Amino acid sequence: MARVLLVLVLFLAGAGNAVAQPRPAVELEVVLQGVLPPSTVRAEQERILLALIDDTRNAADTEELASYHERLAELYLAQHRIAKAKGDPKAQQEAKLYLIKGVKSFKALADSSRFAAYPKLDRVLFLYGYLLYSGRYLKEARSVFFRLIKDHPTSSFVPASYLVFAEYYFDAGQLADARQFYEKVLSFPKSTSYAYALYKLGFVELAAQRRDLAAEAFERAAKAATLPALQRAAFDSHCRLQATAGTDHAAFDRPDLEAAARGTASAIAAISTCEETELAAQIAAADTMTEDAAVDTRLRVASRLRVAGRHDLAMPLLVAVVEKAPMNGGAERAALLLLDSLVRAKEYDRVLEWVDRFANDKQFLDSRTELQKAIKFLRSRSLRRR
Repeated sequence: MARVLLVLVLFLAGAGNAVAQPRPAVELEVVLQGVLPPSTVRAEQERILLALIDDTRNAADTEELASYHERLAELYLAQHRIAKAKGDPKAQQEAKLYLIKGVKSFKALADSSRFAAYPKLDRVLFLYGYLLYSGRYLKEARSVFFRLIKDHPTSSFVPASYLVFAEYYFDAGQLADARQFYEKVLSFPKSTSYAYALYKLGFVELAAQRRDLAAEAFERAAKAATLPALQRAAFDSHCRLQATAGTDHAAFDRPDLEAAARGTASAIAAISTCEETELAAQIAAADTMTEDAAVDTRLRVASRLRVAGRHDLAMPLLVAVVEKAPMNGGAERAALLLLDSLVRAKEYDRVLEWVDRFANDKQFLDSRTELQKAIKFLRSRSLRRR
């Protein structure tokens, strides 16, 4: 099952204000880790279990025999997962071998009338269905899961069975069907699958351009999650949406040196803790981007910080644009905003330093008429240490 590993940094698109949509960062197996067999096995386990099965084959205590069959099937499932995770061709052949062994063992246990009263048969069916699902035998997996849901409607594995269905449809891009099964899971609020279903439902809503509903689903998932990785991933997705929604601060953030020189205060739009975290991630991501994307990101984040009155944090971003991309189309705006922020921060010596620097860099100043006007204005003022 294709998944995207946990990513804490938001990657931004290279043009305008487009932002890459967040993607799922938690795998289904993370949620099922308390159900799936441990991924550590000993070489002698298979031999011992086969011997125990042989010794108790004719015993009157069928529950003991069933438990040995279950443990053997779980061993094959664990070995299948270990081999499959390695990825190399030889390991994939091993994974197929353990898949076949596991399916035969689960089938022998699940389909025998002798074990019909086995108290953990619902768990057996879930692991049987999950092994088939993992091996991409989807039709057969559906049949086993439907049997579990039909024959054991009160089982704690019913929500997880619906969740596996939902994951199949989500990975196939059949989001309407995925939504249907995620919502079935939500009818079991006490289930360990509940928070994950909310988390994935957020991505279904996001794909449908229902950003408000997506943000709500992520927020609910973060509150409901007990697994730290899922809680972090849901909070991160909610935070990204919150940080990229609403006002485009760069659209109206304009340098006003006259107002700055008069000490006129600008409107302050505070930054939430969640948004602050996301902005920090965007700043870090800018170092990995192409020049145009990095300039766009730094200017946009700097404008958000300036509107919040955080000129101290905005100025390093503006300096980065000027120094790393001096000939970029956004460099003049960065220079103007930098001068504006320096004046508002009353760092007058630095204002004069940057004015001289820009004025003496003929290549940088050439054709940048707005910056030329700003330099002329600032030199006409008495800007010195006060």
